[in-house]
Amino acid sequence: MRWVKKIIQVVLLIVVVLFFVAIGMPAGMMVAYWNDLPSLEPLEYETQDWHYPTKVYSDICRFSVEMSQVNLLERLERLNYQQVDSEPLSEGQFHLKRPVDDSTNEMKLYLRDLNYPRLMLAPRLITIEIRNKKIAGIQSIDGTALSKFIIEPEVIAEFYGSEGTDRELVSLDKIPQDLINAFVAIEDKRFYEHPGFDLHRIMGALYWNLKHRDSPGMQGASTLTQQLAKDLFLTRRQLWTRKIKEALLAVKIEKKYTKDEILERYINRVNLGRYGPREIYGVKEAARYYFGKDVWDLNIQECAMLAAIPKDQMWYSPIKNPERALKRRQIVLRQMLRYGFIDKEQYDEAAASELEVASVREQRSHKQMGYFLEYIRSQRPRFCSISPHSSKTQTAKMRPPS
Repeated sequence: MRWVKKIIQVVLLIVVVLFFVAIGMPAGMMVAYWNDLPSLEPLEYETQDWHYPTKVYSDICRFSVEMSQVNLLERLERLNYQQVDSEPLSEGQFHLKRPVDDSTNEMKLYLRDLNYPRLMLAPRLITIEIRNKKIAGIQSIDGTALSKFIIEPEVIAEFYGSEGTDRELVSLDKIPQDLINAFVAIEDKRFYEHPGFDLHRIMGALYWNLKHRDSPGMQGASTLTQQLAKDLFLTRRQLWTRKIKEALLAVKIEKKYTKDEILERYINRVNLGRYGPREIYGVKEAARYYFGKDVWDLNIQECAMLAAIPKDQMWYSPIKNPERALKRRQIVLRQMLRYGFIDKEQYDEAAASELEVASVREQRSHKQMGYFLEYIRSQRPRFCSISPHSSKTQTAKMRPPS
């Protein structure tokens, strides 16, 4: 019987050793990885990771009687005012009663609010009479004759950091729910349920990749939180150790921030394409670049289009590759319908719409004001000492040096 007891002891010893090898070593690695995770400080808006350009604006523009209709329309186009088919209902819109080529016309213009040193104006609707393609009269909404009206300044130059990013932060309460739903539907349908990584999605992706191992593409399983962790902290090299760190870092982020705080940071951070040498980060700048409007004015199909871009910013660019972008947009809309974010009627209307993007406008040539802009660049530290992420806007009024 002794030999039986010895065999049992040996078997038990092997089981214990295997247990520690199978469980203890991975657990030890996880603890080591956890202790080695970076600080979450870059997720705080006050850090350099969230900086965005210093923008140089023109002076305000005053339009009065006898001024050119052409100049007015060009100014409105540069400021992304939208022409509508009926009387404007919100700021940033205008309506022409007759075709633009008619020498006699009437324009309804809904001016935006103006916050300027020693001058603050609320949004307002005015009527502009045009004769011989010149401004012949200006009236307020109550019929009062006006001698002039003022339009907000336009951006004439932007100074970027070494990373060449273009980003403006927007709070989650200003982002349309359709845009939030579009990102969740296509990128992370269980965003509000998982602890940072989605085990169900990981297993599904593993099964698909094994089943289609000869396929050129691989299915990913990263959640929105993991994508945020990867973009801010980790290398893009496809290593299994990186995926472990990515999942652990996502858990760490979820422990510190609420779901809404994570989503707000993702939406402000996500890479949505490139314009010349500049990367476009965040939905606010992307909405202006692709659609010429503020993010809170986007419709369902435009929200779906923005959510379609992160998979491959160049491949699905609605400007550079409109056909591929449209197909990807339709996939996002189907996902939104599938998970109940939109109904069948909304889906049919959005899916049937054409892909419409704003015309890409080139900014004024810096050569026209090169010396003045270089002067501003050299003086920037004097006027931009506050954090660029502050809720306050710092304004410095400058004139070209004599």
